[in-house]
Amino acid sequence: MLVAWVAPARPAEVRTQAAPVKLSADLACEPGGGANVTLPEATEGISFLDPELTAIEVTNSVKALKAQGVETIVLTAHMGLETATEGSLADLLGALSAETANELDFALGGHVPLDISTKINGVQVVQPLGNTRGYADTILTVDRRTGDVVRFAATSDRVLTDSVPPDPEVKAIVDPYQAELQEALSKTVGETRTSILRGTSRAVESEMGNFVSDSMRTYYPDVDFAFQNAGGLRADIDEGPLTLEEVYAVLPFNNTLVTMNLTGAQVEQVLEEGANSQYGTVQVSGLKWAYDAEAPFGDRVTRVTLPDGTPIDPNATYKIATNNFMATGGDQFTTLTQGQNTTDTQTNLVDTVVHYLELNSPVDPQVEGRLTVE
Repeated sequence: MLVAWVAPARPAEVRTQAAPVKLSADLACEPGGGANVTLPEATEGISFLDPELTAIEVTNSVKALKAQGVETIVLTAHMGLETATEGSLADLLGALSAETANELDFALGGHVPLDISTKINGVQVVQPLGNTRGYADTILTVDRRTGDVVRFAATSDRVLTDSVPPDPEVKAIVDPYQAELQEALSKTVGETRTSILRGTSRAVESEMGNFVSDSMRTYYPDVDFAFQNAGGLRADIDEGPLTLEEVYAVLPFNNTLVTMNLTGAQVEQVLEEGANSQYGTVQVSGLKWAYDAEAPFGDRVTRVTLPDGTPIDPNATYKIATNNFMATGGDQFTTLTQGQNTTDTQTNLVDTVVHYLELNSPVDPQVEGRLTVE
């Protein structure tokens, strides 16, 4: 019996109960916007296709594997389900012909941290919890004579480590470093008079967005505007003393501060790209803006002004600050890749926040009406 893995999987456990297996691999590229959610160097050499084109690649891989005599084929994909019938993995499986789908014995979903077991286009699908919080235990019973899967069983479970005693030798190595790290992270770097929240969704102006973007803009005195993607803000902050650990919880990706020059017209285009796109709404400092939620993307922004109400000049040049993820086109902010005099300062965003707190603590960031949705 041969087991063929059509694409690489995220951490999960799959086991077979059958004859000894031989593994073979063909790569099917992740459809959708995978390249837009990480830095370019992380995906160098990888192609990202839409579900229809990916379905063609899967079909070609299945044909190649069948030509090698493979009878048991498992598709593993860094693609997920939002529900039992919806999500990028559902789009891919739905785009497969009945002939190809019939050759897939099992599909393992990933990326979306939801525990789902279902069948799509005749293909058994299991998606365990993500972020190391769960796993799938899947058993394919294979007929030794034909290589066909005659029985499929799958269970998923959560990973609970709190009750597992640590290995003493490993603990002895880790503990001194953990103590040193905790001492640094527990340092108080400022104070806030109120909780700093990310808002009810990524679609809105938020206290946290204003706080972080203000920190970015004021780190260098000659910066006019700052832009921060809503998805890069990963935690809220409670009222009171603020520790370095809390700042890292908000900004855990070690992104760096990038400066560049943009025209006023390009600034407006950045806002167009960040007007409640699939990745959320861009958070800003140094300007006010409005967009029409009913208008199509590309024609949403209705006005952009300085804080005093003066319209920005589309022909003027402004210095802006952003993070290196956005500056390289992350979350589809393509206009930021066209800036002039682009400089990655190598300053961690955490350091910009700490510097801001040193100058302004205690802070009291509020939603100020920088964004108006019309």
